[in-house]
Amino acid sequence: MTETASDFIARKSAEWERERARGKLIRMKDVNREAIHVYRRDAWTFLVQDTYAEAVNVLERLTHLETIGIPAVPMKLPAAEYRLGYFIVGRIGRASGKWTWGQYSPIMSAGDLERIVEKARTEGTLLDHAHHADGAPR
Repeated sequence: MTETASDFIARKSAEWERERARGKLIRMKDVNREAIHVYRRDAWTFLVQDTYAEAVNVLERLTHLETIGIPAVPMKLPAAEYRLGYFIVGRIGRASGKWTWGQYSPIMSAGDLERIVEKARTEGTLLDHAHHADGAPR
């Protein structure tokens, strides 16, 4: 039986908590594939998609710490940035029956978008826009 969305959220959140405590960083390729961007995951908010029970949306607050190599466009660092994504129960091959990171841009109802933003504000994932990534006033 597939893990429920609430069980998945509890497991994934605990995993990310452990990773954050260990100082694990996230690496993402630049669009030019010639640089790597390094991020720290600072906070996240999960929400089960209202229209599809086997999809869990996530809003993450990341701090962009470093760019290794020459990016397509230089960026100011450190920078608080947000990533909106989703996990879904796979249906094909090795991912079948397992929660997996969504490959494409998330699609959600207006209600789900409003709920995840409000929940992220309540949980502290969304920063007050008048503060820097380190929490200091601008």
